[in-house]
Amino acid sequence: IDFVAKTQLFRVTLIAKVLALPYAVYAIFRLLRRFVGAVGGIKVSAFLSRDSERAYWGALTLAFFLGIPVFYSQKGLLAKPASGVELWAREKTPADSVFLLPIAFGDLQEFPIKSRRGIVADMKRLPFQGRDYAQWYERICHMAGDVPIADVDQILKFRRSGLDSRYHKLEKDDLLQLSATYGVTHVLRSAQFPINGIEAIYTDEKYLVYSVSAIQSEPER
Repeated sequence: IDFVAKTQLFRVTLIAKVLALPYAVYAIFRLLRRFVGAVGGIKVSAFLSRDSERAYWGALTLAFFLGIPVFYSQKGLLAKPASGVELWAREKTPADSVFLLPIAFGDLQEFPIKSRRGIVADMKRLPFQGRDYAQWYERICHMAGDVPIADVDQILKFRRSGLDSRYHKLEKDDLLQLSATYGVTHVLRSAQFPINGIEAIYTDEKYLVYSVSAIQSEPER
């Protein structure tokens, strides 16, 4: 599931980038000369020598490639260092831990990669067909408080923010049921939605993490 996230532009291996770059530069160079070859209705070749024209398109191609990381950084799409909760999960929890995360991933979209821990489901990693997609959809429904699985229109109506709101309203019994069904060992919630009566094992300004074992051991009231 994480294959797509790991192979996005600027996240592939260095060798792959080096091998692909000459082909990409040549292809963009040819496309720019062919389809953007007129400036103000005047062909560039009309006022530049052949060598100068090549230098012109070469510089434009270089500017194009240099602009891509600038665009990605402005949009927040470049890989970022692991956050505090991701580092904590990687260093302080067992390797076979399974986390329940808010459905709308926010800045946790790379949590499984950076923490190296499993999750139940989110809106970032989803199959696109067949039984795997049905299973993913069922998990999202359960994480949203058992929205009727057959009612696709209803779950679409909530959008991501609505699904997250339903996720944060899950009661202790709901969380224990998710743990029994999907093997959840840790529950991660936004800091403004603590679980009453349970002490978090990790806290920061944005997130809280609870151990399912602590939820299970809480005495009945």
